[in-house]
Amino acid sequence: SARVDQQALGLTGDAMELAAGQSTLSLMVSFPGILIVLFTILYFWQRKVKEVTT
Repeated sequence: SARVDQQALGLTGDAMELAAGQSTLSLMVSFPGILIVLFTILYFWQRKVKEVTT
């Protein structure tokens, strides 16, 4: 986990909690971005398939 990783780097107390929180937030921000890209690709792919079959 992020907390264990930060402890291994020698951080303790509030500094460890802050670093672990920042790590978690960066993952939480990147996940919706990945989903947006994937659904955009899916949208255009399905649109192209629909045009070909019509």
